[in-house]
Amino acid sequence: MTELNVLPSGKWLGYFLDERLAGFGRGGNPKTDMIVHINFSANGNTFTADGNDEVGDFQFESGRVIGDKCSFVKRYPTHSIAYAGVITGFHIQGWWTFGQPLRGNLDDEVMGEFRGRAMGTFALWPEQLEENDMLG
Repeated sequence: MTELNVLPSGKWLGYFLDERLAGFGRGGNPKTDMIVHINFSANGNTFTADGNDEVGDFQFESGRVIGDKCSFVKRYPTHSIAYAGVITGFHIQGWWTFGQPLRGNLDDEVMGEFRGRAMGTFALWPEQLEENDMLG
């Protein structure tokens, strides 16, 4: 597990997978890339961010870190998506859900208390690290 105060603020890269989008002129590709500028608090327990992807501009709100788990709300001007993930090294990987807020405590969120109309997976990592370094 990474010491949480080591997670760097700054530009992060990532993606989310949404199988619903695979057929919309994407040739079966459900992956949407995102660029995120994350600001971790001094103690590493909270964070905010702003970024963009092909859906539009967004902000991370209510970002929190407990142990090796994190959660946040990705807020677009028109809708919000709940995210929960696990921190491994400098990589955050987990799940997102749309349609109904996550319920329970952070452990419940990360362990799969998702009841939304849509859900998928995501990954984030600092820009200076390559995706392949994070995943294998």
